[in-house]
Amino acid sequence: MTILRLLAAAALAALPAGAGELTITQKQTGGQGGTSTAYYGASAFKHADAQTESIFEYASGKLTVVEHGKKQYWEATAADMKAASDAMAAKMAEVEKQLEQAKGNPMLEKMLKSVPGMGPAGAVKVTKTAETRKIAGYDCTKYVIAMGEALTLETWATTALKPPVPMFQARQAFAMANPMMQRYTKAFEELSKIEGLSLAETTSFEMMGRRSTFTNEAVEVKEGAIPASVFAAPAGYKRVESPLKKLAKELK
Repeated sequence: MTILRLLAAAALAALPAGAGELTITQKQTGGQGGTSTAYYGASAFKHADAQTESIFEYASGKLTVVEHGKKQYWEATAADMKAASDAMAAKMAEVEKQLEQAKGNPMLEKMLKSVPGMGPAGAVKVTKTAETRKIAGYDCTKYVIAMGEALTLETWATTALKPPVPMFQARQAFAMANPMMQRYTKAFEELSKIEGLSLAETTSFEMMGRRSTFTNEAVEVKEGAIPASVFAAPAGYKRVESPLKKLAKELK
């Protein structure tokens, strides 16, 4: 799969403006549960929960990850993410070769395919359903996204909210900050069929024969300006080296 390489993030600054900034509080189930908050700013996107914060700047493509438990944070530039993605692409190519060699060995083939991101990357399909319901006071339509054999996503999207930046492009660039997602560039072409902003998601994936399910659902939506300080690392936290640099070195 072709790598987006995060450089598309730089183009976000030139996209036409949408509506006002949004702050969305979400309830999570599965995993550690709890609540999280998504900030859709004019120049950056942030997702925060009790443990971590991830801040993505559209124009520069810089990612900042805050780890509250350790009172530290790290930053990764678009170049850092490109290097990690290139290294991951090479590793993925090795796995694809193993998958080819595993044909005829059902147990090994199933094990390799069960690891998210390690199976065939092209099998992505978005289906718009006729189901609708209100979430946080907004009418939403259900979409079902199938990604290979191991991962299924259900999302409820509303067209009643318009973030300041076209969120398909913004979320695409943000997702590509994860080297594991670099194989899914073409998948985002299919995901562009989702109309509107997602207010609820259910993710179900299988790994090594065990299926896990996680949900996020908006419980409150606020429209209005977001202070610039929201998109900055907390004062007093120590800056540490980006693990993406370490990943790139380890995968070489």
